[in-house]
Amino acid sequence: MKILVFSLDVSLLDPASSASRRLAGYGLVADAYHVIVPAKTPATVRLSDGVVVWGTGGEGKIVQLRNLFALARVLLRGVHYNVLSVQDPYYMGLVGLLLARWYRVPLEIQVHGFEKNTLSRRLLARLVLSFANGIRTVSKRLKKQLASEYRLQPGKISAVPVYTPTDSLSGLQRKDHQGFVFLTASRLVPVKNIELQIDAFADLVADNPNARLRIVGDGPDREKLEVRVKEHGLAGCVQFVGWVSDLAQEFAAADAFLLTSCSEGWGMVVIEAAAAGLPIVMTDVGCAGEAITHNQNGLVVPVGDKEALLEAMRRLVADPGLGVRLGQEAAVSVRHLPSYRETLYRYLTAWQKVARP
Repeated sequence: MKILVFSLDVSLLDPASSASRRLAGYGLVADAYHVIVPAKTPATVRLSDGVVVWGTGGEGKIVQLRNLFALARVLLRGVHYNVLSVQDPYYMGLVGLLLARWYRVPLEIQVHGFEKNTLSRRLLARLVLSFANGIRTVSKRLKKQLASEYRLQPGKISAVPVYTPTDSLSGLQRKDHQGFVFLTASRLVPVKNIELQIDAFADLVADNPNARLRIVGDGPDREKLEVRVKEHGLAGCVQFVGWVSDLAQEFAAADAFLLTSCSEGWGMVVIEAAAAGLPIVMTDVGCAGEAITHNQNGLVVPVGDKEALLEAMRRLVADPGLGVRLGQEAAVSVRHLPSYRETLYRYLTAWQKVARP
């Protein structure tokens, strides 16, 4: 099986990144797994036998897409690929659709979630998804959403959770700290709705002055969020940590993990926090209902509902035993998710559904 992939993940050009280490094993199920990534600097990175990543080079998205198109044509002329898989149903997906038709290669579109879901992007996604030979997504929730919103046959869609390595987080030793620490970790962008956490935390801390909120990550919303913290007078109990390459120590020093996204494909960081034994409070997105179930191994609240979020946070602060139970149950649950090898073979099964001989 030979797969050509268009990916948006620039970290694949760094052989030391967690995404690259995970990708290196794809050679276990594919004879060739070739990836093109739109990037400013041209690069060629060989991750393992058969697994190679190319950076397009070029300033700006239009130039990068043009370079992706040109490089893909060279590869498609020289290699008999069984599947072209594209990690985007929008503009890169359209490029993939054109090339798939031109070179008569079956097209798989990967859908990891929706962020800037404008009308024009929805129309473009409808076109690309309708002509794709197969669609692979990361959760049953997204599969159902795609089938409903884009009028797709469910049999055309494969749902394979994103593999999240968690062995190093199992049995993590807790760090002593003062007060109750809530932790969140994400890109600071609108869809993550960190502002909701800050607003809920402002009400919580009025009755629990020793509570703390640690915000790990960075992004275009950071300045706005810092202003929001100052408006609430929370500068002493909300900390912006910035990017952290290894979250283990953050998990060890926290009492609960928050995810308040408006939309999420899966939520790898939720799986990591659960593996570390933290109780999870999350909006009803992504892996909620599959990996995290309300009142069983976490607390799931409606999207955008500040009062429900605040109530869940108050429950954990008031009842330490509840947090311990939910954290233990969450850690057990994630151990039953598909292993790395099982995930690879699920990918292989999805490719085989659409592959040409």
